[in-house]
Amino acid sequence: MDAIPTERDIFFLGSRLKNKAIKQKPMQYYLYPGVLVLTIYSPPHTHNMRHHLSLTILLSYLFINAASGQSGYHDQVRGTPFIAKHLHRTSASTHFASKSTATGSRLTKEVNTNFDGISLVPTDSTVYVYSGSRGGDLDHTMKFDTALQFAYDGGNYDNGYRAIQVFDASNNITYTKVYAWDPSGNAWVNSDSVYYSYDANNNLLKTTVTEWDNNNSNWANLNRDSSVYNAGNEEISHTWQDWDGNTGTWVNNEEDIYTHLYNQTATTLIKVWNATQWDSLVFFHNVFDASHNIMITEEQDKDMATQLWVNQRKDSFTYDASNNKLTDLQYNWYNDSSRWIKSRLTSSSNFTGHSPQTEIIQDWDDLTQLYSNVTKTNNSYNSFEQLTAFTNESWINNNWVSTFGNYGGRYYYEDYDLHVTTLSAVNGDISIYPVPADQELNVHITWDETQLATMNITDMRGSLVRTLELPIGSDVRQTISVGDIPAGNYLIRVDGTKGHLTQKLTIRR
Repeated sequence: MDAIPTERDIFFLGSRLKNKAIKQKPMQYYLYPGVLVLTIYSPPHTHNMRHHLSLTILLSYLFINAASGQSGYHDQVRGTPFIAKHLHRTSASTHFASKSTATGSRLTKEVNTNFDGISLVPTDSTVYVYSGSRGGDLDHTMKFDTALQFAYDGGNYDNGYRAIQVFDASNNITYTKVYAWDPSGNAWVNSDSVYYSYDANNNLLKTTVTEWDNNNSNWANLNRDSSVYNAGNEEISHTWQDWDGNTGTWVNNEEDIYTHLYNQTATTLIKVWNATQWDSLVFFHNVFDASHNIMITEEQDKDMATQLWVNQRKDSFTYDASNNKLTDLQYNWYNDSSRWIKSRLTSSSNFTGHSPQTEIIQDWDDLTQLYSNVTKTNNSYNSFEQLTAFTNESWINNNWVSTFGNYGGRYYYEDYDLHVTTLSAVNGDISIYPVPADQELNVHITWDETQLATMNITDMRGSLVRTLELPIGSDVRQTISVGDIPAGNYLIRVDGTKGHLTQKLTIRR
């Protein structure tokens, strides 16, 4: 749904964060990823990065977003970590391929920053490792084998969360397991797991989330959601349920009903469970222009006392001749005067392909009948039209300046062959000691299957520092001299013939 969300439009449902088209509004509280609702921002690049919330402090669970922008209204906040970004129905295998070659581009690292009064400083970083022809980026399913998230504490990157994913023969994600770093035990411990099932057309049917129960040392159900599709593979309903540990049953929470037009969502009816029945709560309606662009989005909320639908919010969009979205004008409904009043204008310009380099948000003053600048986002892209960096500025004293609360992000990619045969990843583990290292580093690698592997050490910017060929085996131990490597934070990446492993390395003297 191409509309500016209110705070209630964003929610955690257990380990899944689902949000409707997060766009122009810089949120003062930051939901992605985190074990808590954090004070953060919404993303730039509003034309198609519709559901991406840029990572800041902690990764949390599965990020499911319907490609059509359907919305939910869960208000539960669960303290569970990691997000494996996953678009509900969008394939990541071909969208970002070059038109003239069989080469794709996939996201390998993201760094998020906040302005500390002097400059933009890191808050966190995430590294993604893939195999074969699987990929992913900010707009598509992240089909990584492993991911590592680090939190920046002002001088060091500390381990945060680690995720591994398992795939079926169609490269659908069937399982995601998340580990949290336990600093007291200096080890990765179970945190969360997500199971996925699909129909014969590779539509995602069900997602079930479990979390690790430390008290009982087992996996406990948390929540699940399921979808129904029509003959055209369009999602027509989506239902969420929470696990009731007291009764040992699944309890209904929310149901969304969709209609479609021009391969887009035309209407969304949101219902909530009221003990014995579904109560309609919110209704969204899209109006399209002759080019099938969304021209108007209207929201109505159900007045439970009168059982009447009441206007709530409206967005009006304009486009250029290339169907690039130029403006999004938001209105709020005022019952006292029974009229729509302008609220916020988002303007996009300087396009790279269909992606805006500049986005400006302005608020409307109904007394002066004037707009006032609020924030500006500057975006840059690579040749695949993938976001590589953005910065956010505020309007102060008639100038665009960086100030407290502003933020930014940097994104790094690698090219890959879309036609490489993808093998099922072999599970493994890597441990290093001492931590931190000084002159020598001991590495212990275990695999489920014997294989050859290469170990690379890179700095946090991705520059290669050391390469080492490892002996073939399923249990490999290696001692490496690191005395000539400057003190700092590094990444160890082990690329095997059947699997990949990553680990953070700190050298301190």
